[in-house]
Amino acid sequence: MDIHLNSEPVKYAIVALTFPFWGPFAKALWQEFNDALRDEGGLFGAAPTPEQLKAIERQRGRFRSGMVCVTWAEHERGEGREGAGGQGNHGAEPRNERKRSNAR
Repeated sequence: MDIHLNSEPVKYAIVALTFPFWGPFAKALWQEFNDALRDEGGLFGAAPTPEQLKAIERQRGRFRSGMVCVTWAEHERGEGREGAGGQGNHGAEPRNERKRSNAR
């Protein structure tokens, strides 16, 4: 009996054995999509009624993304997730803009 790397049992074994690497990422991505779209009922769900939406907000609070962009400079200054309000870099000056005071 020859075992070929392109056979179906080998493909399923590779997917099953690599699950510890891609499984947590897939779970976090699924939760992020469902939380971001919970006003519309999630990724595949029906839209909640206004009463259900209020109950969801009371139970879980307003949506706050876990995916926040923090630069190393912001992290060193202690302006990480809490300093940005949990919403990334909104409201702050653009990172690629240089200050005019150090121009000369």
